[in-house]
Amino acid sequence: MNGVPEQIGRYVVERELGSGGMGEAYLAFSPAGDPVAVKLIRPDRLYPVTRARFEKEALIARTVVGTNRVARFLDAGPYAERPWLAMEYVPGQTLLTYVDGHGPLSAPLVTRPRCSAGGGT
Repeated sequence: MNGVPEQIGRYVVERELGSGGMGEAYLAFSPAGDPVAVKLIRPDRLYPVTRARFEKEALIARTVVGTNRVARFLDAGPYAERPWLAMEYVPGQTLLTYVDGHGPLSAPLVTRPRCSAGGGT
């Protein structure tokens, strides 16, 4: 990693949230001061196939609404020098931290459908 960028798109970066095989995630703030999570492709993963996959991810993220299970899509720069994707920031533990402390999630919890009309539990 090349350090924490100061800005990604129009978002001012505060700190790194985590990293994975394809990219890094950062806590950043919108021009209005709202917290957002921004995913940025790693510099060593800027292959045409990775860019195409990331572009598809951004297009799909735009279509996911009203699930109450997925952070809301905000913005993306899929054609930027280093493509990025901004989502609603939802504070909490990482999945790894939760599983380490509480054990694996139950199958019904991770597979149960939610009511798309709102309010399903």
